[in-house]
Amino acid sequence: MNKKGPKVMKWMDKRNVLMLTTCKDHDDNLIDTGKKKRGTDECIKKPGCVLLYSKTKKGIDFSDQMSFYYTTLKRGIKCWRKVVMELIFGTALINAWIVFNSIQTDEKKLPKRLFVEKLIESFIKKEIDEIPAPESSARHYLEKGEKRRRCVGCYQKLRTFLPSREADKKSKKILTLCSQCKKSYCLPCFNEKHS
Repeated sequence: MNKKGPKVMKWMDKRNVLMLTTCKDHDDNLIDTGKKKRGTDECIKKPGCVLLYSKTKKGIDFSDQMSFYYTTLKRGIKCWRKVVMELIFGTALINAWIVFNSIQTDEKKLPKRLFVEKLIESFIKKEIDEIPAPESSARHYLEKGEKRRRCVGCYQKLRTFLPSREADKKSKKILTLCSQCKKSYCLPCFNEKHS
């Protein structure tokens, strides 16, 4: 619609698809996808901009998916905090991890969790396993366990209104456990139990 600025396109697939784009490569010509409709064997054609979008959006979907795992986002009133935290600990961290793995050999590539742990260790200049425990031995604190287990607190809460199997399926699986009780707790349940 406008050769110098953004393009506005409307295309009818199963329903109307309205597109607004500033990309010069986005083409409105119908291109054969190589697929055929069931029953009629009619060739499926789509605009070039839809095909280009579908092809290139995979990287963003992958980045969003990977930043969702081990997310640092918490509820809050100030929305700008969420944006800043997502940019630093989501997008930037994922980009660094992808670049790190792209220059490594297959043997040296790290999963995201190990990459984040190595990054933390480089900032605090200690290995995570070597961080000393609190001074008081009688004090309860969370420590990292070896195996993922179900949170005891979440299970007990769910058990009040669900059968044991359902509560077992829906309770959180976590690595952390109480240093004194030796029971697995997520952070909210630990704080409730040991407040």
